[in-house]
Amino acid sequence: MGAVAGIASACISGQMEGILLLGIFLTPALCLAGAICGAVGKRRGWAAIRPLVWATLIGVGLDIFHPLGWSIGGTLGGIITGVLGRSFAGTLRDAVLGTLFGTAGWAIIYSYLFGVFWLLNS
Repeated sequence: MGAVAGIASACISGQMEGILLLGIFLTPALCLAGAICGAVGKRRGWAAIRPLVWATLIGVGLDIFHPLGWSIGGTLGGIITGVLGRSFAGTLRDAVLGTLFGTAGWAIIYSYLFGVFWLLNS
């Protein structure tokens, strides 16, 4: 799944020449993110990871290199979580947490890719 997301994000972001490289390099990071989400989801429930999952899906879908898509995805995931919980205060809290999760997810993926490309250029 991580390889598919990596290749899809390369296609969507317009990095056609780097499709194979991004697909290869993003696979470990996205697989690790999926494993962590699965472990947390098993322990705390789907609602605990929903904002992070939406942030990742929308962030990869819009453009993996820009934080706006990640933040929007996290915010939408938080709103969905709050609405499903039927709590206005919970919706607001989850939207803020989702935005933070989305921004943190972008920073982690961007730092990871920066480190990989730095190692390749060394």
